[in-house]
Parts: sequence; structure tokens; C-alpha cells
Amino acid sequence: MSSKLTISDRWKLWALKDGKWGADWWWSYSALSLMSIGFIGLVSHLWILEGIWRTVGLIAMIFGGVSAEAIMVYRKQWWWAGYWGICVLAGVSITELLSYFL
Repeated sequence: MSSKLTISDRWKLWALKDGKWGADWWWSYSALSLMSIGFIGLVSHLWILEGIWRTVGLIAMIFGGVSAEAIMVYRKQWWWAGYWGICVLAGVSITELLSYFL
């Protein structure tokens, strides 16, 4: 892929093959759904301050994030795997660890 592409352009290139819906459409939207579950889990984990639903949010965040990353690596979508893995997963994990220890 060339540079000067927006995130939505990159998503469209993954979802469509030669301008048509292909096999990667299913994988790309599965990853997008799991990314959404991860974000919803993050919001619920941060919004709800105690109880079982906070833990459910944490589990959903981890499950959604790691599963989306696994799909991206499996489908060899290296730009997306790097973006999601480094910016989102590592960023949230490092911030969480730093806030705990500092």
C-alpha cells in the first residue's frame, strides 16, 4: 500500500478485493467487530467503578483486542496489526502498568 491513505481507505482496501467483496470481507469485519467489543469493554471497565461488570468489561476488552490482533496477523494485514498492536494494545497496557506502579 502506498502512503497518503486514510484509515478508512486502508480498511476498504482490506475488505474489498479488486473492488469486489471477497473472502477478506468476512475477516476484516470480524476484526472490526472484535475491535468494537474491545473498545466497549474499555469504556465499561473505566465507566463502572466496581463490581462484576467492571471485570466483565476488562475481560471483553482483553478478548476483543487480542482476538482482533490475531485475525490481523493471521490474514497478514501487517499495517493493521502494527497499528492495533502497537498503538492500541501496547499503549493501553503500558499506560495501565505505569498508572499501577507510579
